[in-house]
Amino acid sequence: MYRSQSLFSDVPVLPAPAGHHGAARRGLAHWRCSCASRPKAWSPVVSPRHHATVAPSQLLRPAGSRSYGKVSGPDMQHGDGCSPMSSSYGLPDFENPPVVETVLSVSFRKIPALHTAMLVKFWNECLSSELPEIEEHPPYSPSIEFFGSPRGAYTVDLDLSGFFPSPRFFCSSGSDLVQLQVDWFAYNWRKTSESPEYSRYEMGRDKFKLWLQEFQAFLKESLDVPSLEPTQCEITYVNHIQLSSDVLDEGPFGRVFQHVNPTNGEFLSSPETARYWASYTIDEGSGPLGRLLVNAEHMTAKEEPTPVLFLNLTARGKPLSKGLDGVFDFLDIGRKWIVKGFVDITTPLQHERWGLIPSKEGKA
Repeated sequence: MYRSQSLFSDVPVLPAPAGHHGAARRGLAHWRCSCASRPKAWSPVVSPRHHATVAPSQLLRPAGSRSYGKVSGPDMQHGDGCSPMSSSYGLPDFENPPVVETVLSVSFRKIPALHTAMLVKFWNECLSSELPEIEEHPPYSPSIEFFGSPRGAYTVDLDLSGFFPSPRFFCSSGSDLVQLQVDWFAYNWRKTSESPEYSRYEMGRDKFKLWLQEFQAFLKESLDVPSLEPTQCEITYVNHIQLSSDVLDEGPFGRVFQHVNPTNGEFLSSPETARYWASYTIDEGSGPLGRLLVNAEHMTAKEEPTPVLFLNLTARGKPLSKGLDGVFDFLDIGRKWIVKGFVDITTPLQHERWGLIPSKEGKA
Protein backbone atom coordinates (compact mmCIF):
# COMPACT_ATOMS: atom_id res chain seq x y z
CA MET A 1 0.00 0.00 0.00
CA TYR A 2 1.44 3.40 -0.96
CA ARG A 3 1.56 5.66 2.08
CA SER A 4 4.78 7.68 2.24
CA GLN A 5 4.66 11.31 1.11
CA SER A 6 8.26 12.31 1.88
CA LEU A 7 10.29 14.23 -0.69
CA PHE A 8 13.49 13.53 1.24
CA SER A 9 15.81 10.60 0.65
CA ASP A 10 16.26 7.86 3.21
CA VAL A 11 19.98 7.22 2.79
CA PRO A 12 22.18 7.59 5.88
CA VAL A 13 23.38 11.14 6.49
CA LEU A 14 25.55 12.75 9.16
CA PRO A 15 24.15 12.72 11.75
CA ALA A 16 21.55 10.03 11.10
CA PRO A 17 19.12 10.01 14.02
CA ALA A 18 16.16 7.70 14.12
CA GLY A 19 13.06 8.86 12.30
CA HIS A 20 14.76 10.32 9.21
CA HIS A 21 12.28 11.78 6.75
CA GLY A 22 12.54 9.26 3.92
CA ALA A 23 10.31 6.29 3.20
CA ALA A 24 11.41 2.96 4.69
CA ARG A 25 13.30 0.79 2.24
CA ARG A 26 12.07 -2.43 3.74
CA GLY A 27 10.19 -4.40 1.11
CA LEU A 28 11.18 -2.11 -1.78
CA ALA A 29 12.89 -3.38 -4.89
CA HIS A 30 16.51 -2.30 -5.26
CA TRP A 31 17.72 -2.33 -8.85
CA ARG A 32 21.09 -1.82 -10.42
CA CYS A 33 21.97 -1.60 -14.09
CA SER A 34 25.39 -1.44 -15.71
CA CYS A 35 25.40 1.25 -18.39
CA ALA A 36 28.05 -0.65 -20.35
CA SER A 37 26.06 -3.87 -20.66
CA ARG A 38 22.52 -2.37 -20.70
CA PRO A 39 20.63 -5.64 -20.09
CA LYS A 40 17.09 -5.77 -21.42
CA ALA A 41 15.83 -7.50 -18.28
CA TRP A 42 16.64 -6.46 -14.73
CA SER A 43 16.42 -8.42 -11.51
CA PRO A 44 16.42 -7.14 -7.93
CA VAL A 45 19.88 -7.21 -6.35
CA VAL A 46 21.48 -5.72 -3.28
CA SER A 47 24.65 -3.82 -4.05
CA PRO A 48 26.95 -1.35 -2.27
CA ARG A 49 26.05 2.29 -2.80
CA HIS A 50 28.35 4.25 -5.11
CA HIS A 51 29.86 7.29 -3.44
CA ALA A 52 30.98 9.71 -6.14
CA THR A 53 30.26 13.42 -6.18
CA VAL A 54 29.93 14.68 -9.76
CA ALA A 55 31.03 18.24 -10.47
CA PRO A 56 29.17 20.20 -13.17
CA SER A 57 32.22 20.08 -15.41
CA GLN A 58 32.05 16.24 -15.27
CA LEU A 59 28.44 16.06 -16.41
CA LEU A 60 29.34 15.90 -20.11
CA ARG A 61 27.90 12.68 -21.43
CA PRO A 62 30.41 9.78 -21.58
CA ALA A 63 30.57 7.34 -24.44
CA GLY A 64 27.65 4.93 -24.33
CA SER A 65 25.27 7.33 -22.59
CA ARG A 66 22.60 8.70 -24.89
CA SER A 67 21.89 12.43 -24.85
CA TYR A 68 18.64 13.77 -26.29
CA GLY A 69 18.46 17.10 -28.09
CA LYS A 70 21.42 19.45 -27.59
CA VAL A 71 21.73 19.05 -23.83
CA SER A 72 25.35 18.26 -23.05
CA GLY A 73 26.32 20.16 -19.92
CA PRO A 74 25.75 23.23 -17.78
CA ASP A 75 25.47 26.68 -19.25
CA MET A 76 28.99 27.99 -18.78
CA GLN A 77 28.31 31.57 -19.84
CA HIS A 78 28.83 32.80 -16.29
CA GLY A 79 31.92 30.81 -15.43
CA ASP A 80 30.43 28.29 -13.00
CA GLY A 81 27.24 27.48 -14.85
CA CYS A 82 25.14 29.97 -12.82
CA SER A 83 22.94 32.74 -14.06
CA PRO A 84 23.42 36.17 -12.45
CA MET A 85 20.13 35.67 -10.60
CA SER A 86 21.32 32.40 -9.05
CA SER A 87 24.57 33.97 -7.80
CA SER A 88 25.20 34.23 -4.06
CA TYR A 89 26.05 37.91 -4.33
CA GLY A 90 24.63 39.82 -1.38
CA LEU A 91 23.50 36.73 0.56
CA PRO A 92 24.80 35.59 3.94
CA ASP A 93 27.20 32.66 3.91
CA PHE A 94 28.36 30.10 6.47
CA GLU A 95 31.71 28.41 6.67
CA ASN A 96 30.18 25.30 8.31
CA PRO A 97 26.39 25.29 7.78
CA PRO A 98 24.30 22.51 9.41
CA VAL A 99 22.76 21.51 6.06
CA VAL A 100 22.55 17.75 5.48
CA GLU A 101 20.23 17.69 2.45
CA THR A 102 18.84 20.02 -0.20
CA VAL A 103 15.97 19.36 -2.61
CA LEU A 104 15.07 21.14 -5.86
CA SER A 105 11.85 19.96 -7.48
CA VAL A 106 9.15 20.79 -10.00
CA SER A 107 5.60 19.49 -10.48
CA PHE A 108 4.18 19.42 -13.99
CA ARG A 109 0.92 18.54 -15.71
CA LYS A 110 0.51 14.83 -16.30
CA ILE A 111 1.35 13.54 -19.77
CA PRO A 112 -1.04 10.72 -20.83
CA ALA A 113 1.64 8.68 -22.59
CA LEU A 114 4.21 9.03 -19.79
CA HIS A 115 4.12 5.87 -17.71
CA THR A 116 6.43 3.80 -15.56
CA ALA A 117 8.19 2.03 -18.42
CA MET A 118 9.08 5.38 -20.02
CA LEU A 119 10.58 6.63 -16.76
CA VAL A 120 12.77 3.52 -16.54
CA LYS A 121 13.76 3.98 -20.20
CA PHE A 122 14.80 7.59 -19.48
CA TRP A 123 16.94 6.45 -16.56
CA ASN A 124 18.50 3.64 -18.59
CA GLU A 125 19.35 5.82 -21.60
CA CYS A 126 20.17 9.15 -19.94
CA LEU A 127 20.97 8.78 -16.24
CA SER A 128 22.34 5.31 -15.54
CA SER A 129 25.97 6.15 -16.38
CA GLU A 130 26.07 8.83 -13.65
CA LEU A 131 23.33 7.48 -11.36
CA PRO A 132 23.67 3.69 -11.69
CA GLU A 133 21.32 2.66 -8.87
CA ILE A 134 17.55 2.78 -9.20
CA GLU A 135 14.95 2.02 -6.54
CA GLU A 136 11.16 1.98 -6.57
CA HIS A 137 9.34 4.03 -3.92
CA PRO A 138 5.77 5.18 -3.24
CA PRO A 139 4.79 8.36 -5.13
CA TYR A 140 5.09 11.82 -3.60
CA SER A 141 2.06 14.15 -3.58
CA PRO A 142 3.27 17.74 -3.11
CA SER A 143 1.05 20.28 -1.39
CA ILE A 144 -0.23 23.07 -3.63
CA GLU A 145 0.01 26.67 -2.43
CA PHE A 146 -3.03 28.91 -2.88
CA PHE A 147 -3.76 32.48 -1.80
CA GLY A 148 -7.11 33.93 -0.86
CA SER A 149 -8.44 30.65 0.56
CA PRO A 150 -8.71 29.77 4.26
CA ARG A 151 -6.35 26.80 4.18
CA GLY A 152 -3.52 28.22 2.08
CA ALA A 153 -2.20 24.85 0.88
CA TYR A 154 -3.56 21.38 0.36
CA THR A 155 -2.75 18.13 -1.37
CA VAL A 156 -4.90 16.68 -4.13
CA ASP A 157 -4.27 13.03 -4.95
CA LEU A 158 -7.25 11.53 -6.81
CA ASP A 159 -6.85 8.29 -8.73
CA LEU A 160 -9.99 6.69 -10.17
CA SER A 161 -8.19 4.10 -12.26
CA GLY A 162 -8.60 1.27 -9.74
CA PHE A 163 -4.89 0.45 -9.93
CA PHE A 164 -1.94 1.33 -7.73
CA PRO A 165 -0.52 4.78 -8.53
CA SER A 166 2.62 4.98 -10.60
CA PRO A 167 5.73 4.65 -8.44
CA ARG A 168 8.49 7.13 -7.80
CA PHE A 169 12.03 6.13 -8.78
CA PHE A 170 15.18 7.04 -6.86
CA CYS A 171 18.15 7.23 -9.27
CA SER A 172 21.30 7.73 -7.23
CA SER A 173 25.04 7.67 -6.80
CA GLY A 174 26.76 8.85 -3.63
CA SER A 175 25.46 12.29 -2.67
CA ASP A 176 23.39 12.74 -5.84
CA LEU A 177 19.79 11.60 -6.18
CA VAL A 178 17.25 12.23 -8.95
CA GLN A 179 13.62 11.41 -8.15
CA LEU A 180 11.27 10.60 -11.04
CA GLN A 181 7.53 10.12 -11.24
CA VAL A 182 4.91 10.82 -13.91
CA ASP A 183 4.14 14.35 -12.68
CA TRP A 184 7.17 15.37 -10.59
CA PHE A 185 10.96 15.65 -10.98
CA ALA A 186 13.47 16.37 -8.20
CA TYR A 187 17.18 16.53 -7.44
CA ASN A 188 18.54 15.88 -3.92
CA TRP A 189 22.01 16.47 -2.59
CA ARG A 190 22.65 14.37 0.56
CA LYS A 191 25.47 14.65 3.05
CA THR A 192 27.17 11.27 3.49
CA SER A 193 30.15 9.98 5.44
CA GLU A 194 32.10 9.69 2.17
CA SER A 195 31.04 13.18 0.99
CA PRO A 196 30.58 15.31 4.13
CA GLU A 197 31.31 18.68 2.49
CA TYR A 198 28.26 20.82 1.80
CA SER A 199 27.55 21.13 -1.93
CA ARG A 200 26.63 24.74 -2.70
CA TYR A 201 23.38 25.83 -4.30
CA GLU A 202 24.88 26.74 -7.66
CA MET A 203 26.25 23.24 -8.20
CA GLY A 204 22.95 21.60 -7.29
CA ARG A 205 21.08 24.05 -9.50
CA ASP A 206 23.32 23.19 -12.46
CA LYS A 207 22.78 19.46 -12.00
CA PHE A 208 19.03 19.82 -11.59
CA LYS A 209 18.81 22.02 -14.67
CA LEU A 210 20.91 19.67 -16.78
CA TRP A 211 18.95 16.54 -15.91
CA LEU A 212 15.57 18.33 -16.16
CA GLN A 213 16.42 19.68 -19.62
CA GLU A 214 17.54 16.19 -20.60
CA PHE A 215 14.20 14.82 -19.39
CA GLN A 216 12.29 17.41 -21.42
CA ALA A 217 14.33 16.61 -24.55
CA PHE A 218 13.69 12.88 -23.99
CA LEU A 219 9.92 13.48 -23.82
CA LYS A 220 10.00 15.55 -26.99
CA GLU A 221 11.81 12.89 -28.98
CA SER A 222 10.12 9.82 -27.48
CA LEU A 223 6.53 11.06 -26.99
CA ASP A 224 6.38 14.13 -29.23
CA VAL A 225 5.69 16.33 -26.19
CA PRO A 226 6.77 19.91 -27.07
CA SER A 227 7.68 20.85 -23.48
CA LEU A 228 6.84 20.28 -19.85
CA GLU A 229 4.10 22.43 -18.30
CA PRO A 230 5.38 23.23 -14.80
CA THR A 231 2.69 23.92 -12.19
CA GLN A 232 4.71 24.37 -9.00
CA CYS A 233 8.33 24.40 -7.86
CA GLU A 234 9.91 23.81 -4.49
CA ILE A 235 13.28 24.14 -2.77
CA THR A 236 14.04 22.68 0.66
CA TYR A 237 17.03 22.86 2.99
CA VAL A 238 17.23 20.14 5.67
CA ASN A 239 19.35 21.03 8.72
CA HIS A 240 20.47 18.82 11.61
CA ILE A 241 21.61 20.95 14.55
CA GLN A 242 23.36 19.26 17.46
CA LEU A 243 22.08 20.57 20.81
CA SER A 244 24.86 20.57 23.38
CA SER A 245 24.18 20.41 27.11
CA ASP A 246 25.16 24.07 27.62
CA VAL A 247 22.14 25.28 25.59
CA LEU A 248 19.51 22.72 26.60
CA ASP A 249 18.89 24.48 29.93
CA GLU A 250 16.92 27.06 27.94
CA GLY A 251 14.43 24.56 26.54
CA PRO A 252 14.19 21.79 23.91
CA PHE A 253 15.26 24.14 21.11
CA GLY A 254 18.37 25.22 22.99
CA ARG A 255 19.59 28.65 21.99
CA VAL A 256 18.87 28.12 18.29
CA PHE A 257 15.80 30.28 17.62
CA GLN A 258 15.61 34.00 18.20
CA HIS A 259 12.17 34.19 19.80
CA VAL A 260 10.82 30.64 20.11
CA ASN A 261 11.63 28.33 23.01
CA PRO A 262 9.27 26.59 25.45
CA THR A 263 10.66 27.08 28.97
CA ASN A 264 9.84 26.17 32.55
CA GLY A 265 6.57 27.37 34.07
CA GLU A 266 5.34 27.58 37.64
CA PHE A 267 4.10 23.98 37.43
CA LEU A 268 5.44 22.36 34.23
CA SER A 269 9.11 21.84 33.60
CA SER A 270 10.66 22.39 30.18
CA PRO A 271 9.08 19.94 27.67
CA GLU A 272 11.18 16.91 26.79
CA THR A 273 10.36 17.36 23.11
CA ALA A 274 8.73 20.09 21.01
CA ARG A 275 7.75 21.02 17.45
CA TYR A 276 7.58 24.39 15.73
CA TRP A 277 5.90 25.34 12.46
CA ALA A 278 5.55 28.72 10.74
CA SER A 279 4.53 30.02 7.32
CA TYR A 280 5.60 33.28 5.64
CA THR A 281 4.31 34.81 2.41
CA ILE A 282 7.01 35.23 -0.23
CA ASP A 283 6.45 38.69 -1.69
CA GLU A 284 9.05 40.57 -3.73
CA GLY A 285 6.88 43.69 -3.97
CA SER A 286 4.42 42.62 -6.67
CA GLY A 287 2.16 40.34 -4.64
CA PRO A 288 2.41 36.80 -3.23
CA LEU A 289 4.69 34.44 -5.15
CA GLY A 290 4.64 31.51 -2.76
CA ARG A 291 5.33 30.57 0.85
CA LEU A 292 8.34 29.98 3.05
CA LEU A 293 7.60 27.13 5.47
CA VAL A 294 9.66 26.57 8.61
CA ASN A 295 9.37 23.28 10.46
CA ALA A 296 11.47 22.31 13.49
CA GLU A 297 11.41 19.29 15.78
CA HIS A 298 13.56 18.35 18.76
CA MET A 299 14.50 14.65 18.76
CA THR A 300 16.82 12.31 20.63
CA ALA A 301 18.46 9.39 18.84
CA LYS A 302 20.18 6.41 20.45
CA GLU A 303 23.19 6.65 18.14
CA GLU A 304 23.75 10.36 18.83
CA PRO A 305 25.48 11.63 22.00
CA THR A 306 23.30 14.75 22.17
CA PRO A 307 19.75 15.64 21.03
CA VAL A 308 19.28 16.94 17.50
CA LEU A 309 17.07 19.74 16.21
CA PHE A 310 15.65 18.96 12.77
CA LEU A 311 15.09 22.29 11.02
CA ASN A 312 13.57 22.29 7.53
CA LEU A 313 12.97 25.41 5.44
CA THR A 314 10.92 25.07 2.25
CA ALA A 315 10.06 27.71 -0.36
CA ARG A 316 7.17 26.64 -2.56
CA GLY A 317 5.19 28.43 -5.26
CA LYS A 318 4.23 28.72 -8.92
CA PRO A 319 6.84 29.28 -11.65
CA LEU A 320 7.30 32.97 -12.41
CA SER A 321 6.77 32.44 -16.15
CA LYS A 322 6.06 29.67 -18.62
CA GLY A 323 8.66 27.02 -19.28
CA LEU A 324 11.68 25.95 -17.28
CA ASP A 325 13.07 29.51 -17.01
CA GLY A 326 10.14 30.41 -14.74
CA VAL A 327 10.94 27.42 -12.54
CA PHE A 328 14.54 28.47 -11.97
CA ASP A 329 13.57 32.10 -11.43
CA PHE A 330 11.33 31.03 -8.55
CA LEU A 331 13.92 28.61 -7.13
CA ASP A 332 16.48 31.43 -7.04
CA ILE A 333 14.05 33.65 -5.13
CA GLY A 334 13.08 30.77 -2.86
CA ARG A 335 16.70 30.06 -2.08
CA LYS A 336 17.21 33.73 -1.14
CA TRP A 337 14.24 33.61 1.25
CA ILE A 338 15.52 30.39 2.83
CA VAL A 339 19.03 31.73 3.40
CA LYS A 340 17.95 35.13 4.73
CA GLY A 341 15.09 33.61 6.69
CA PHE A 342 17.45 31.09 8.29
CA VAL A 343 19.64 33.94 9.51
CA ASP A 344 16.62 35.85 10.83
CA ILE A 345 15.19 33.00 12.92
CA THR A 346 18.47 31.70 14.40
CA THR A 347 20.58 33.26 17.15
CA PRO A 348 23.95 35.03 17.03
CA LEU A 349 25.36 32.21 19.18
CA GLN A 350 24.63 29.68 16.47
CA HIS A 351 25.82 32.08 13.74
CA GLU A 352 29.20 32.18 15.47
CA ARG A 353 29.37 28.38 15.66
CA TRP A 354 28.49 28.02 11.97
CA GLY A 355 30.91 30.75 10.86
CA LEU A 356 28.50 33.39 9.55
CA ILE A 357 29.83 35.66 6.81
CA PRO A 358 27.11 38.39 6.59
CA SER A 359 27.56 39.18 2.89
CA LYS A 360 29.89 37.54 0.45
CA GLU A 361 30.47 37.44 -3.27
CA GLY A 362 30.84 33.81 -4.17
CA LYS A 363 29.37 30.52 -3.04
CA ALA A 364 26.65 30.19 -0.43
